[in-house]
Amino acid sequence: MSDRLKKSSKETGSGIKRKNISSAVGRFFRSFSLSIFIYLMVFTIVPVTILNILDNYYFGNIISETELGAMQTQAAVIADEMKTYDSIDSARSAGQFSNYSQLASINEMRIRIVDNNFKILLDTYEFDSGKTIINENVVKIMQGQTHVSDYVRKNTLIESAVLLQNNTGDNMGVLLLSRNVSRLNRSLQDIHNYSNLITVAIVLTMAVFAGFLAKKFKNRHNNINTSIAEIAGGKIDKRLREDGYTEYRDLFSHFNEILDNARELDASKEEFVSNVSHELKTPMTSMKLLADSLLADPNTPVEVYREFMQDIASEIDRENGIIEDLLSLVRMDKSVSKLNISDVNINALVENVLKKLTPIANRKNIELVFESIRPVEAQVDDIKITQVVTNLVENAIKYNKDEGYVHVSLNADYEFFYLRIEDNGIGIPPDDQKNVFQRFYRVDKARSRESGGTGLGLSIVKSIILMHNGQIKLYSEPENDKGEGGMTVFTVKMPLKRSLSSQKGMDHVKK
Repeated sequence: MSDRLKKSSKETGSGIKRKNISSAVGRFFRSFSLSIFIYLMVFTIVPVTILNILDNYYFGNIISETELGAMQTQAAVIADEMKTYDSIDSARSAGQFSNYSQLASINEMRIRIVDNNFKILLDTYEFDSGKTIINENVVKIMQGQTHVSDYVRKNTLIESAVLLQNNTGDNMGVLLLSRNVSRLNRSLQDIHNYSNLITVAIVLTMAVFAGFLAKKFKNRHNNINTSIAEIAGGKIDKRLREDGYTEYRDLFSHFNEILDNARELDASKEEFVSNVSHELKTPMTSMKLLADSLLADPNTPVEVYREFMQDIASEIDRENGIIEDLLSLVRMDKSVSKLNISDVNINALVENVLKKLTPIANRKNIELVFESIRPVEAQVDDIKITQVVTNLVENAIKYNKDEGYVHVSLNADYEFFYLRIEDNGIGIPPDDQKNVFQRFYRVDKARSRESGGTGLGLSIVKSIILMHNGQIKLYSEPENDKGEGGMTVFTVKMPLKRSLSSQKGMDHVKK
């Protein structure tokens, strides 16, 4: 039994070891530094190799074509000289054969003159003089061609044959010039070898450079990963250094911005928990005190009893408002949240909201003005858009001055509708304007508590607008020390029609 357990343990350990090795190999081949090295080597070796091959191929062709052209020219010159004689014998008597022997020696080529019976009359190599020649190029000339040139790569031989004619235009025979270009081929091979050495030198240089660059990137990434690992391990105050290449700077800047936002969000959540705990506890404490007071005195007058019950009802409404905001926020956070899209008359929707909020505005003598520039009908979730308009207008009323105004305007173009809510209230300080849409954030915490605010309203508004693929912008000027000159403008931009891609799997459109 013990041996079996040892064997099983050994096999398990071997399996884990193989798995770790496989994982390490996989990580190595997926590494960024190796990818850089491979890409650089590929983009170096392939072009250099192709250029080397093409260069050698074309260079060899150019040499052979140049030699062949020179030999054709030489053959044409000799043929023209032979035209001044009436026969080959006459040319020999005039000393031309001796001249051709010297010419062949100087130019390292072989000159043969063949008569019409395929008999070799002149061979500057003196091997075949007086013999009969059977040569493909000579046969072609005898059959009617005037000149033939050929390069036999197997024998490294360049050959050119031309028709010889006398001064009366009669055919005298064939001039055959040939040259062995093996020496040129050896020179070409030397050039090829030098080219290969240069190629190897370039590849090795690029390999060293690619290795250096890959190592540099690897070290840089290791430092980045170390910093990120430290942040993930709990050092939330650590930030990435925004240096290096432009792409790195942008990446680090955005990453640090995410960390800063997360830290601000955590801080605001902690503050929110504290505030909400206080907000939820305060109504409960008030209701407990009021109820205890009623229970302590069984002879409480009806008027006092009714007043206490009204206070209890107000505290319950306040508690319900806080809970409702929390539930709305939770619903917005759910990925399964749906929009019940329908064709909605936005003009009528805004008018209904303003009608409901008019009593609240009248308490502070605030003038509500609605400017409808044109009829607007859009595909939206009417309940959620009603919530957007209600929150924005209600905030404009709550944080306004007595006898102020709230101006609401509605306009549209062919693609979007625009809702603008302007008030001449206390305004929002510049440092707070970038944070007002964050959850749990309140500009004036004491005043928000007095008005029943929880810091969730504008966050809910922005979430609804984003769900509709819309935008919201804020412009505000805070009032001065004398309480003058404050104003705030919220502008909402919303598509008139819901795109099919955004509805698929998410929205239900009412016909």
